[in-house]
Amino acid sequence: MPMMNDRVKLLALVVVPILAVWPLMAHAFGSLGHRLAGEVAEVYLCEPARAELKVLNGRYSFLTAGSWADKVRYQKEWSYTRPWHYINIENAPFSANTPRSSKGDVLSAIYRYRDQLASPESTFDQRRVAMLFLVHFVVDVHQPLHVGYASDLGGNKIQVLLGGKKTNLHSVWDTGLLQSEAQSVQDYTLALLALTQGQEAAWQDSLPVDWVAESLALRAGAYDYNPTKSRGLTALSDMYISESKEIIDIRLAQAGVRLAAELNQIWCPKAVDTVEAAK
Repeated sequence: MPMMNDRVKLLALVVVPILAVWPLMAHAFGSLGHRLAGEVAEVYLCEPARAELKVLNGRYSFLTAGSWADKVRYQKEWSYTRPWHYINIENAPFSANTPRSSKGDVLSAIYRYRDQLASPESTFDQRRVAMLFLVHFVVDVHQPLHVGYASDLGGNKIQVLLGGKKTNLHSVWDTGLLQSEAQSVQDYTLALLALTQGQEAAWQDSLPVDWVAESLALRAGAYDYNPTKSRGLTALSDMYISESKEIIDIRLAQAGVRLAAELNQIWCPKAVDTVEAAK
């Protein structure tokens, strides 16, 4: 695999010209957060994985595939997938044996679609659907409030003010923190890639259950907002916003590296083994 600097140069030559006219403010997390993680993953993909994804996506782009699962969950035929975007956990240590919803959750969905994508018995359409869900759920599980409390719907019931505008805590982490960044997708992607340097092997050396545990550990900080009231609502402090942005940036970078590792493990496991051996 090329060194990190080579990857950044490749991104600048191939991807950046496409992104230069794509301003951040135009997109919510459903497209933007998943797009950014996809950009990071794209840099770390091995060539066989990149080729397979091109076939599975057809005329669409892997870089925009991550938003599909959000778009279809309110369609009748896909409504059963709604609980799979998150996992509810109360204040307790988490492990693979922790009791969970019988309707499924983001962790079980990651394992399900990873296996479906890798299975030689899956049809082309089954593999395509598996890819679309997998690239979405790997990113979702890295958002701390997607590992939430059932009582407040992962922060959706908590009304706050961000930049003077009324929103809810979950949307702050899904959308608001990204929308408040006054930089292009090009610059944001390069900033995320800079965070990955020297971290790739450590981040890849983890399991989906570990990603849940990480988000759970970060969740308390998401609720530690400034109690200052404005118009009867909690106004988020500048310090909270700054610290939360740092967290979400790291989580997006981790999601991209780990998504690439999951896909590489399916189509070119030797590339993953090489990273492991270099640790």
